[in-house]
Amino acid sequence: MARTIQHSDGALIFYDTIQEKPHTDENEIGTWHFDHSKGRSVKGVDILSCVHHSEGVTLPVAFEVIHKPVELTDEATGQLKRRGETIKNELMRRMFRVCENNGLEYRHVLADSWFSSKENMEFIHSDLGKGVHHRAQIQQDS
Repeated sequence: MARTIQHSDGALIFYDTIQEKPHTDENEIGTWHFDHSKGRSVKGVDILSCVHHSEGVTLPVAFEVIHKPVELTDEATGQLKRRGETIKNELMRRMFRVCENNGLEYRHVLADSWFSSKENMEFIHSDLGKGVHHRAQIQQDS
């Protein structure tokens, strides 16, 4: 399906979303995640998604369920916490590689600001050969 709508001016859009599961027993998938829209942690399943938008159509092309298998004790509070073995930025770069390996055409990348690390920008520019434009530069070019 992606091949029928892909266009060289398309966009890859990365975002994460939390499906709240407040009454589910905690495990490495259904655990506490910080919800930026609420400004607090919520219990649920966190999913990092990538969609391809082109020619007015948006299709999912990759996703990662966030796993937090490492248990640790917060020294300040004494509470048990969980941590992932892989950070979301690394998962995003893996998803980029999947899209590249599948030959998906795109020109633009959209993501929340917490994905705008120097390492991600260098990966997009150097490894993928895509231009990196910051919001200020885009506004100046318009």
